[in-house]
Amino acid sequence: MISMKKEITVVMPVYKVEKYVLECLDSIINQTFDCFECIIIDDCSPDNSMRLIEEKLAGYKGNISFRIVRKERNEGVSAARNKGIELSQGSYLLFIDSDDMLYENCLEKLWEETKKYPGIDLVQGDSYSEGMENKNSGLQRYTEGRIRINKLFLDSKITSTPVNRLIRKAVLTENAIYFRTGILFEDFLWCYFLYKKVETFASVNSFTYFYRRSNPFSTMNKAKTDFDRPAKDFIFILTVFYEHMEQELYAENICFILNKLMPVVYNAATIGVTRESYDAIDKFKRNLIKRHFREFRPMEVLYELNLFYPFCLLLNWGIYRHHILYKYAHLIKWYYKIWGRLYR
Repeated sequence: MISMKKEITVVMPVYKVEKYVLECLDSIINQTFDCFECIIIDDCSPDNSMRLIEEKLAGYKGNISFRIVRKERNEGVSAARNKGIELSQGSYLLFIDSDDMLYENCLEKLWEETKKYPGIDLVQGDSYSEGMENKNSGLQRYTEGRIRINKLFLDSKITSTPVNRLIRKAVLTENAIYFRTGILFEDFLWCYFLYKKVETFASVNSFTYFYRRSNPFSTMNKAKTDFDRPAKDFIFILTVFYEHMEQELYAENICFILNKLMPVVYNAATIGVTRESYDAIDKFKRNLIKRHFREFRPMEVLYELNLFYPFCLLLNWGIYRHHILYKYAHLIKWYYKIWGRLYR
């Protein structure tokens, strides 16, 4: 029997998902496209997740190649995904969180685009997450050019998650784009550097991924009640972003950073954080405003003043937060369209 080359590697980290993992695994097994391998990374899950997986796979006779990799100690989802990248054999990768699910034609739909556009770097599908649709309606079917694609990400037209997309493995390995370990919101940081290197991008206007929002162990749900560590890690990530901005997309970069900073300030005030985290947030804001004042960037200075006390109290007013500050970001972009040459 001739073994067919597995074109895709699905990477599935597992930790504390016994309630959902069989639904996730079934969604992988039931794919209409089955010429792929699936690497399951056991991140030392203390529950019955791996036992359920092993029992399910014991009777599997299909074409998908399943591999179980056991970590010696729990290191988090970033290290697990990095291990998956390292061990993968497919030319394309797809990450899945083990409490989520794939639509049965997910891989077939995404793989079709790699045939239409040979060598494409990334293909993304639509997702559905318990009451909320996330469609690619604002995206062209196919986009070329690193700057254009990076701009789509900075304008939030492309979601900042590694799941629900085929990624050409060489883009990651040749540019050393791996997940940073030891921090929360690692997806966000990883995507920021990924979309600086993607040269070709396609979107599929079909639902391919179901994202579960109700898992109590998820980072986002934990952050709703304990925002201290999320605040510190997010400020660290925003600092990295600011240090790696590209001048040719300065307006998009700074609006991206300021719009991501605003929820951190708001959540720190409403949920509460330690003095250390408050100091980190204030230091980041002060450094931003000092630099922009020195560089004579008045639009940013005015925006940043709105994130300082007492102005930040206005963030509790939803109309101000969502309809004034977010829209103000568009004024910053228009400012640089007119006066951008002064800063080159």
